[in-house]
Amino acid sequence: MVRLYRGETPVEELQREFTDELKTMLKEAALKVGCSVEELKYRVSNDGIVEIQRMTLEEMGLAEKKLAAGKRERIIRESRN
Repeated sequence: MVRLYRGETPVEELQREFTDELKTMLKEAALKVGCSVEELKYRVSNDGIVEIQRMTLEEMGLAEKKLAAGKRERIIRESRN
């Protein structure tokens, strides 16, 4: 494997690699369960074990509300700048 220097610290590189691996795991789990990636939630234990579950309808509703609130906050911040 050839590694290209990206100007990242080792921590940033590990974080990026973990994020990429997590995205792959979520896609595989979504195919296995038969749902979209947006319907999944994950938790990482202190031991580094990733637990992936499908959200309930209530959790999906709360997640949508949080996304909408975040969008509103970004619009407000951008309008101030």
